[in-house]
Parts: sequence; structure tokens; C-alpha cells
Amino acid sequence: MMEIKVMKTCIEIQKIPEFYPVIGIADVTRKLSDITKDTNVGKAHVTNNIMKTNIKMKSTVDDDDLNETEDSNWNVNLAIRDLAYYLRAHKFVDYDRRYYDKIEDVKHRLWEEFPKPPLRSLHWEVHKYCDNGFIKCLKYLDSIVQQTLLKRKDDTIVVKRNNKWTSSKNMLQIINADRECKAAKERDNLTYVPFQGPIERFQWRTTASYYMCWYTMLERPELSFFNEPCDDFADCMTVYGNNRDLRAQDRILFACALYSFCPDPCCSMRILWNMEKCYRSPLNPCYKANSTSVQKCRMYQRDNRNFNSLILNQLNVTCECDDYGYEWSSRYGLCIDVNECTRGLHNCLLHANEICINLPGDFECICKHGFVYSDDMDGCVENFVFEKIVVETIREHLVDMSLGEWYGQREILLTGVTSEFGRALLEKLLRSLPNVKVHVIIRTRSSLLKEDRINKIFASSRFERLREEQPDAISRVKVYEGNLRYDNLGLKIEDLSDLKNIEILFHAAGPFDEVFDFCHDSLPKLRVLALATSLFKHKDIFDDIRNEKFLNIPVTVLRFPCIGPAYKEPIPGFVEIMRGSTAIMVGAGYARGRSDLPAEIIPIDLAVNAIIIAAWERGIRNKNDIPTMYNLPNLECTWSELIKKGRLAHRKFPYPTFGIRGMTSIGFLHWIVVFFLEWLPSAFCDNVLSVFGAKPRCLVEYTKVHETIKSIEEVIAKPWFADRIRINQVENRLTLMDRQNFPVHCDIDLEAYILCAAASARKNCINEANIKIVNNFNRSFMIVNRSITLGYVVVLELRRFRDPINSLL
Repeated sequence: MMEIKVMKTCIEIQKIPEFYPVIGIADVTRKLSDITKDTNVGKAHVTNNIMKTNIKMKSTVDDDDLNETEDSNWNVNLAIRDLAYYLRAHKFVDYDRRYYDKIEDVKHRLWEEFPKPPLRSLHWEVHKYCDNGFIKCLKYLDSIVQQTLLKRKDDTIVVKRNNKWTSSKNMLQIINADRECKAAKERDNLTYVPFQGPIERFQWRTTASYYMCWYTMLERPELSFFNEPCDDFADCMTVYGNNRDLRAQDRILFACALYSFCPDPCCSMRILWNMEKCYRSPLNPCYKANSTSVQKCRMYQRDNRNFNSLILNQLNVTCECDDYGYEWSSRYGLCIDVNECTRGLHNCLLHANEICINLPGDFECICKHGFVYSDDMDGCVENFVFEKIVVETIREHLVDMSLGEWYGQREILLTGVTSEFGRALLEKLLRSLPNVKVHVIIRTRSSLLKEDRINKIFASSRFERLREEQPDAISRVKVYEGNLRYDNLGLKIEDLSDLKNIEILFHAAGPFDEVFDFCHDSLPKLRVLALATSLFKHKDIFDDIRNEKFLNIPVTVLRFPCIGPAYKEPIPGFVEIMRGSTAIMVGAGYARGRSDLPAEIIPIDLAVNAIIIAAWERGIRNKNDIPTMYNLPNLECTWSELIKKGRLAHRKFPYPTFGIRGMTSIGFLHWIVVFFLEWLPSAFCDNVLSVFGAKPRCLVEYTKVHETIKSIEEVIAKPWFADRIRINQVENRLTLMDRQNFPVHCDIDLEAYILCAAASARKNCINEANIKIVNNFNRSFMIVNRSITLGYVVVLELRRFRDPINSLL
């Protein structure tokens, strides 16, 4: 299907600062100006193109559509039925592939609502054709459906309904039909033709459902009747034409189209024989015959809004709650409050220093921090008397200033900047927050002064993109001599006076005991202390958020799993240090651990974004609130899947060791593999190099990789349980711009991610001379192995030839 040209190597990719890797859903990066400004969109990532007035999404047939239908080899009605059958399979059988990567019976919700949260972007090809008219859209969708393995010819329900059943052959016919149906479903689950994978197929199906449901809302005449029953959806053991639910029969206008393309949040059913029972259930809040105590909402079907509202599940076929300011939630089965503030349904004058506070069924506009309402000015005016007034409300319902506005020109102190996480955090702060001023504390080490060490950091490859985009960024960094183990962090008295205006402190790495005392004694204007630590360490301290260390300090703690290569920033797959998680990904060595456990890895750029977001969230709250803990998510895959996805990367960018890709929990097997297939070849190669007077290399590289992987054996040996939802709730409060600039949750194509990581590791962490040596020895081993095998075969053949001769003699 969508042919995407892949660059020759990820090394070439990394030379392009603005490049973003192709993830499996064929996502197309768009600029912020392309994001819709429609107030009903809320926070859905939907392009402005959908809202343009020139889109041919009409209920009437135009000239272009008439020209498209002149093709005698193409039947409109047949194409609609094929597409409806295919999308019904998606609606009733599929699940959200963004969060489940295994074929298993997970809880489905696609028949009662469109995916939540909405797609970050529509499928570009569906978007391209379906914005240009119904017939063009249908032709394109039909051409794709005909390439799939799930077609109406696999429908066994029609076969059951039309056959003349006899008691003697009834059971045999049912068994054969069900076997065919299950085989069709299995092919659809395991084969993604013509898509690149399950993620892209899910994006394509969902986008197609958006458009076809919208065309149904616009009452396209072609969708009025299907001319065949529409109660089959590639499921097995269903009814044989006895379904009397009006929504599944082709006798009412647009009934089949609504049933095929649109979810039903009011009476969400999956099993056909329960449809009528569900619709007329005494528990259905939309059924008019029920009592007023049960009938909490009513159907409204003529209040079309817009395409973006449809994507956000604000359909015109849903329940309308009687209470003002509430909407029906199919997930919870009741009417819930509408947050007018986050959806932009309020009339607060944000540009006039007002903010919106959500209330049950309503909202309220108040003046933002530092402003007070003036009757004379009929608005919010700045008043220094009220500078210390803090607007308090429930965090989930408060719309404060955006992340970029809050950081503004604040002064930030960064400790632990020489660590990998600290360097990544410094680069992100300087590149994405151009007005902040950063103070860093560095100690002299190995005869390198603090100025030399910070200049070395700025000269590294991690800061290459920053140097190109903002050459003067280093001018916003001020360096101090200090030590995190000393009182006042080892700072001089004159340096302490320079730090009086610090409002944000990021502690990226290193000991933190003195950091708490320093915040308490020397930073009077501190708004937030954001502390980064490992999910696997310091649990005795950070599991208790009321620890005495946190008293009177506005602290937020970020606990992350193993740091992995960058996802997008500064460049895709960027690797600066070969860590154990990266070594396993790129196949540098054999690991000891449980491959069925979740891969506790997070890309370093997403971890950096998370701590910046967490600091913002803590800063907009009351300074005396309790500390907040955030456990960052992992890659949402197992170690086994991660190793499997790294095959292409290992083949294109092999690591220059004799390492074996894989993992086992059996200690003896791990020792055998490491000794005979990794250490022994490395030692042999070094001995050969020594004979020829060359410097030994292989054992050094083997030892480095082996120790790196061994350092995370405790992590990969057992599961780690933690609540990882809280950071997602904070991310949902960001504006569209901030969510684009500081993403935490992303749909990551593991194969592309590992491929770019392997390319970056080869570029930044490997000596090219080692690659040539290992390749030459591998070729030599292969020649010797084949020679021995050939000699063994020749000897066997000679013996077979000699035995008959001896018998004759």
C-alpha cells in the first residue's frame, strides 16, 4: 500500500535535524499552524484541512461524483457493502492497537465510541481522497478493501441464512461455515496486507470510519439502503437472519450505514442476538418506554455539529442529558459533567487576564494570579497588592497559563548536568524555552575546570542541533564551581547571592541530601524542586511522600525506568552512552533475565519532557501542597518483542563484538552461550592480533558490553509494579502547542526506533577499526567452518564408496 521511501541508513537521517522517523502509522508531521483552532476540538490533533470550506463533503451529488461513477466496471452499491462489512469487523472485533500489541481478547469499546484519545493524526491517504468527495473517497477505500484478506466472500452468516437447512446436515453445515469464518478472522489478525503493520491498519480503519460515519450524517443518498441485511460483521456462531433490531435491518433509511460506520454510545452492543434486548432494556437510559428514573437522557439525531466533533465522539446519534452542562458517558453509564474550560466552550476573556474554572454543570471566569476585578474598568487589572493571592481550585479542572508562558523568563538551577540525563535536560531547556536563564553547578575534575567541562558538553554531538538553531544559547548559561556533597552545595558566598532569584531547581543526578537543605536555606523564591531518580532505587525514601526531607519544599519527584535512546530529539535514535538497555536492543550481547517481562525502558527525550511538565504542574499549584510522585511509562512491550524487533537493526548495523542477540533466565545456559560464543572468540581474536603485533581490541569491547548488560540484570530479572497513569493526566492538561513540543506518550514503531538507535550507536559509541576486525574474523570463522563441514562430507562419501568395493573383494 502506501510506499514510504526509507533512507539508506539512519546515519544519514541523523544529519537532518528536523527529520522525524517513519513510525508504523505513516504519521505526517505538521506545523503548529496546521492544527485546528476550532474551539470544539479540545485537544484532539486534527488538521485544519478538515474544517476548510472547499471540502466536498456534501449530501448532494456533484459533477465530479457523476464523472467518477461512470466507470462501468465499478459498482457503487457493491463497494459500499464491501466497505461496510470490512469496517464492521473493525468496529465489533478489533481493539485499539495503540495500547495492545498482542492478539488477545481484550476489552473492546469500538462499537460504543470512537477511539479515546483520538488519533494524533488522520491517515494521510484516507484524508487526501475523502476530503475530495464521496465517490473519490469510496473508490479509494474500496480499492484498499479489495487487497485485504477479509472480504465479504468470507461471510458465513449469509450462507447460513440462504441455505435450505435440513436436520441431518444442519450441524455439519454449521461447523464448516464456522470454520471458514474463524479462518478469515485469523488471517485478518495475523496478516496486515496491504498495510505496514497493525498500527497503520488501525489508523486506516479508524480514519475510514470517521469519514463514512460523517457522510452518513450528511445523508448521502448512496448510503440510504444497502439492498441486503447488514447484521453480519465477520463474527462466528451468530443468528441466522432472526435479528429484528431496526438498526441492523435494511428497511429504514441509513439504518445499515449507521450500524456499520458509527458507534452507538447509548446502547452499545456487540452480540447480535442481544441487540433488541439491549435496545429495549429497562436499564437503557435512552429508551423512551422506561420510567423517568431510568430515562436520564434522550436521543437527538438532527443536531449535526462538525467533523472534528464527530472524532471527539460528540455524535448526533447519542444521548442528550436533561441536566444542563452534562453529557452521556457510555463508559461509565451515566451523565457526567462537561469541562467547558478544557473544551473551549466558555466565554472567559483569556487575553484579558481571565481564567476559566470548571464547576458542576457550569463554569466560572475569574481573574488570574496577580490581577483583580475592577468595576471601573469592567475587567481584570494588575494590582501589586494582590500579587501573593493564589487562585486555588481542583487541579483537574483548572486552566492555567500554558507551559511555555509559565516558564517565561524564569531562572533555573540545574544540578547533575554532567550526567547523560542532565545534558539532555540542559539541551531541551535551551532549545525549547528560549527565554529562560539556566544556572549550572559543576566541580573541577581531572584537571578540567568548570569552564572546560561545560564547553566540552556544548561541543558534544548532543548539542549539534542547538548550535545550528541557536548559536548564542550558551550565553544563557552561567556556571558555578560547587560540589553536591558539601554544605550549600560547595558554592561561594558571592555565588549564593546570585542564586536568590532561582524559582526552579532541576536535580538531574547525584546525591540529593544536601540539595534539600540548600533549597530550604538558600532559595527563598523557589517555586518547585523537580528531582529525577530511578524507579529501581531509593524506594525507602520516595515511597513516603510525607518524608521529613520534603517539609516546606515544593517538590515533585520523577521516577523513570532504564534510560534508552532518544525517540525524536535532538535526532531520532540518538545514543551518547552505550547502556545495558541499548546493548540489548541493538544485539550487542546475550542477557540473563526474563524475556516475558515488560521492557522497562523509556526514551531519554520523553523522560526529559516529563520532568519539565511535572515541574510546570507543581509550580502552578499552592506551594504548601503535598509532594507529587510520577512513575514514567515504559515502551509497553516485552524484552522478547524488543529483541525480535531489533533483527533488522542488528543486520544493518551489527555491533563489533561476537555478541549473541537474546535473553534467557537459565543461568547455566547463559554462562555457556557467553563463554563459548562471546568470550572465547574474543580471546582467540586478541591472541591472533597479538601474534601480528596489533593491539588487542575484542576482549576490551566484550568486557565493556558484558559489564553494561550485567548492570541491569536486576531490572530484567523481575517485574516492577508502579502506578504510571498520573503523568498521563498531567500531559492531558497541556495545550496543543505544549503537547507537540513536550510529548511523553507516543506511538513508537519499535523496529524504526531500534534501527535508528543502532545507527546512532555505531556512529557515536563504536570504533570503526573494531568493525573491520570483527567482520574479517567472522568471515575467517565462516570459511573454516565450511571447510571442516565440506571435508567431513567428503570423508563420509569416500567411505561409502570404499565399502562396496571391499565387499566385492
